[in-house]
Amino acid sequence: MLPQTSLPSLSYLRSPALAGVEILLGTNSTRLWRMFHERYLICTARQAGATWSYRSQLYFMNDGGTAFMEPGETHCVRVLRKPASFVAVFLDNGRFLELAKQQDFTKTPHFSLPQIRDPRILIAAYELANAVQGQATALELQTRLAVLTRLALEYAEEKPAAFGDDEASQRLNRTRDFLRDRFEENFSLEDLAVIAALSPFHLLRSFTKRFGLPPHAYQIHVRIKRACRLLRAGLPCVEVASSVGFADQSHFARHFKKIMGVAPSIYAHPSMAPAPVFF
Repeated sequence: MLPQTSLPSLSYLRSPALAGVEILLGTNSTRLWRMFHERYLICTARQAGATWSYRSQLYFMNDGGTAFMEPGETHCVRVLRKPASFVAVFLDNGRFLELAKQQDFTKTPHFSLPQIRDPRILIAAYELANAVQGQATALELQTRLAVLTRLALEYAEEKPAAFGDDEASQRLNRTRDFLRDRFEENFSLEDLAVIAALSPFHLLRSFTKRFGLPPHAYQIHVRIKRACRLLRAGLPCVEVASSVGFADQSHFARHFKKIMGVAPSIYAHPSMAPAPVFF
């Protein structure tokens, strides 16, 4: 059954039975997503028509497509040809690696092919989302998650992601790690250029090409993702805003909604999500 509403909606779903798992359910969304990922992501679309970039490459997502994204990477929707209806399943690194180990992976799974088309994954993701919204039993939820990850891991290689060990790559990685480790602090472009041992212009151009975001935007995305962790843990929005480096609540709320699609207060309370969407 297709969704019973044509109105655009975004809902974040969580369940105590699925520790380390979060689901974003989108219906007729017209957002041009630009997101840094701290977690693994399996995103599958019932309806889509978008050109998106990932690891400096362009891809086209059509109806029924599925994308895999890994921690430390950024994706950006460049062109949206029609509204998107999708299920995005975020998995904490530890949870994903645990599930991979259960599938006999002995090393970190790596998705060298970031986009595929597999109707089984589309159905499994929607069934998982519907089960969470319908407050299914822990057994059913965990079973549906296991099915989804098993299907996704069919497309994974048993090796860590690697992007070269040349000097330029090491400099960019060093700058990225610095921003991730000290995300709540404020730095100038010149400060980062010193760390990278590059000119400010060269750093800006190379960093944006490699990670999909300029350094200042990358830092904001890291702040928002850390804020998500704290909100899921139950901390109040005001406390979260200051702890991740925002000067005031309004700046935090504006950046949060721009990146995550919903206000921090709504993200913190998934029970405020709309009625179930059936597939």
